[in-house]
Amino acid sequence: MAKNSTVISEYKTIFHKYDDCVKIVAAREILRVIKWLYKGGDMYVGDYMKYVYDSKQHSTGKEKKRRNNAIEDILEDKKPLEDMDISDLYLIVRYTCGLEEPESKIWYDPPDSEKERLEHTFYLLKEMRNELSHEDSRLRKLSDCEMTEKMDSVKKLCVRLLIKAGERSGKMQEAAAAIYEMEKDLHSLIGITPEEFATLAKKEIKHRGYENVEWYSSPLLYHGKHLLSVSDLLKLEIQDHSKSQVIIVTGDAGTGKTTLCQYLVWLWGEAKDEILELKAYKLAMLIKCRDVCTRNVTSLLCDDLLPDTTSWCNPSDIKKHLKSIRILWVIDGLEESTAEATAVICNLKNKQNPNHTLLITSRPEHSYSLKAMMHQSEYVEISLQGIKPLEMLEQLITDESISPYSSLEMKQFAENFRKLNKDLQHELQNPLKLCLAMQVWKNNINNIGNASNLRNLYKTIKNNLIESLAQKLAIGKLSKKDAECKVNEWFHYLCKIAFEMVASKIVAEINAESLERLKKNCLSLLIESPDMCLSTFLAHSGSGVYRFFHSTQQYFYAALYGASVFLKSQDLAHTLKVFGILPSQANVINLDHFYEVLLLILSNKHEVISKKKAKELIQLFSYAIKGEFASIKWFEVIENACHRRKFATPAIDFIPDPWIVSDRHISACNQLLDLKKPSRICIQVTGNPMEILDLGSLLKKLSIHEKATYIELYLDYHFKTLRNADKSDEYLKNLLSDSSQCCLLGFSGQLSSDGYKLLNNPNIQDYCNTLRLKIKSYDCLSMLHHQVHLFQTLERITLTFDFIRYRPVYIKSQLPTCMIDLYLPNIFDSHVESAVATISSLSKTYETIILKNISQKGVSRFVASLKRKDVQAQALLRFILDQSGVRGYYVNFGPLPLPYNENELQKQWVNSEKMHRLQRYNS
Repeated sequence: MAKNSTVISEYKTIFHKYDDCVKIVAAREILRVIKWLYKGGDMYVGDYMKYVYDSKQHSTGKEKKRRNNAIEDILEDKKPLEDMDISDLYLIVRYTCGLEEPESKIWYDPPDSEKERLEHTFYLLKEMRNELSHEDSRLRKLSDCEMTEKMDSVKKLCVRLLIKAGERSGKMQEAAAAIYEMEKDLHSLIGITPEEFATLAKKEIKHRGYENVEWYSSPLLYHGKHLLSVSDLLKLEIQDHSKSQVIIVTGDAGTGKTTLCQYLVWLWGEAKDEILELKAYKLAMLIKCRDVCTRNVTSLLCDDLLPDTTSWCNPSDIKKHLKSIRILWVIDGLEESTAEATAVICNLKNKQNPNHTLLITSRPEHSYSLKAMMHQSEYVEISLQGIKPLEMLEQLITDESISPYSSLEMKQFAENFRKLNKDLQHELQNPLKLCLAMQVWKNNINNIGNASNLRNLYKTIKNNLIESLAQKLAIGKLSKKDAECKVNEWFHYLCKIAFEMVASKIVAEINAESLERLKKNCLSLLIESPDMCLSTFLAHSGSGVYRFFHSTQQYFYAALYGASVFLKSQDLAHTLKVFGILPSQANVINLDHFYEVLLLILSNKHEVISKKKAKELIQLFSYAIKGEFASIKWFEVIENACHRRKFATPAIDFIPDPWIVSDRHISACNQLLDLKKPSRICIQVTGNPMEILDLGSLLKKLSIHEKATYIELYLDYHFKTLRNADKSDEYLKNLLSDSSQCCLLGFSGQLSSDGYKLLNNPNIQDYCNTLRLKIKSYDCLSMLHHQVHLFQTLERITLTFDFIRYRPVYIKSQLPTCMIDLYLPNIFDSHVESAVATISSLSKTYETIILKNISQKGVSRFVASLKRKDVQAQALLRFILDQSGVRGYYVNFGPLPLPYNENELQKQWVNSEKMHRLQRYNS
């Protein structure tokens, strides 16, 4: 629309981009709005303006003379509107569009309540134009960040201008189209850089606000058996630096996974120094799995995470920016993941962007589906086991502002805590359980139930609180019996509200409408103090805001209501109506947000649910369990049903392949195999197989079925633990008997000399693509070498040489062509020549070679010897311990042959820990 003499060069500084924003885009939108609002009909705008001007009373002196001159200039030149500058357009709009009187302060100095008026918006855009004319040199000195914010202001003012003008002129449809066109033009005009994208994004994240992290107690984070601090979390690295860093943090409900996520994003946003590695990230974005409703990362940013920032870019630009920016994706609650959230995680993981780190939290049993998609070298797993209870209590004692209890009460509770038995103290490392224990402490600390089970704890606390509140109400006019009835009735209504909140996908905080309903219900029951009821069962955040202590508390209450209506419902259609599903939605039923509630209904009522209702409940679960790796949740269903057949039989038809089986799901899987055999199953055992009673039975059942089954068996306890003499022969033998129909796709463990003969079986040779073995002797290595040449589909082999002594053994022929990882924890300087002889005869090409205890001179000889033997590797890694002597991580020294000299290698080897920190900043 508006013409302008500004030249848009192919290369523009950020100042020139801002200049174009104002002089081209803002001028065009002001012109558009004048045409919408113009009151002069067919009369030339200058003539109509003079007519209006002459008919009004005006101030005298210089102001009158200036305006007369401006109007006369417009009349004399007879310029069309399209050729006018913003200053002229501003004068015209004051006199020709039926707005406030030109002399009104609404234009240039409105009160705070009127600052978004159309008149003042015109004025602000005019002032931006004047600033460009009169303060050019100052604007050119502004930082990129400051200029980006000014461009953002132009866009927001133009949006407001169009909306306000659309309302006045009755052209809201045209206004919406104009906003779309304006933003699209800004995209092409500005073309923001990745740095500018990151600047806008950080500003938006801060503006939208972080989750409240008033205080944070040091968590118990374990990498294997080694205790980590929060500051160590982002120092951990996967072995392959060409891929996205993936850190999986597992922990039971209430251990603090969500708080950890919120804390990390808050630290990043406030640029705190607690975790220096956070400063290397341009963006840190928190994704809550339960809230994700799109499979596309770009759509997730545009619709939910960064709607303002992404409005500056087209989708292809967003993808380019994400690719080049260092991003920490903090993904919370894999166990509550929607099918769309799972797709987003896969999308991010599969990008394999070394600039990105994915920190994903999950309950332990739900992490196996994610780990099944990756090689063990592609992620780091951390276990979150809660907090130190006494340390947390000390913080509460020191700062009463973060506790609902007084310092004296906290001191008394701490004393009582020290008297508890060790098992109970250990369970109360879970901060949620500790907070719940504090809730009932005043009544009877020994009556907190079985603290190992949140369900039992909530049940005990619920009964305790109902009794306590009834006693308080019985002091007045009510009898104890009447008080108990009224409290139970009100509590049932609270459970209904919790259920309705789940149906609306609202978690934790109770909105104003629901809060008002709870208060009215109190009054209808003649309970005179609604706040007493609310504060008894809920957390009070101040300013009349109430919330559930944790999502699990809301789900527990919702399940109490859900169970009562489910057991009374006539049929599935009636039940679905209770769950908010209308008959018209029957083809697209999605109850994934109800999964936790259904699980609690099942665990609470599995004994009394009839066979017919059991089938109905399983049907509800089928609407709640989605995704490729849904089997884990189905195993959880069977466990919560205490393996009852009335639930397992209807469930079997809904469990998709592949079955992903962890230690805790072995029993459930074993039972389900009596009903159906999957076509593919992945069994990953991290604990001692000897302590898992049903493992042997499960493997035998798999082997005797007539139908062929593709199996992955990973006995990580045997493979990962050094100096562990336990063998995997028995378990592998179960699957590879003469009559077995099992096709082994992957295996990890430790075999005896006789065990290696099992690798001669065609059921592993013809199908296996992943093999991970711990080698204890040269005889075993020789047998492996002989057998592995017969493997037809091998893609990756990982070997740990758990030798105590090395000797110069030459293998006659090399391992087959595939990816090979080699971990050599026991190589010392005296072993170099012997080890190199073995390594070079096994293969000339490796993915990774990992060392541990060798000195800087020893590694120099090692690398030089490998070079003479023409051995190459994608990465030479060192596994090192930090100063504490318990924490370990990998440091990457680059490919072999190394791209730098021997002296540099020795220097870096000595300074491995320091170099490790620098790598995170330089990558």
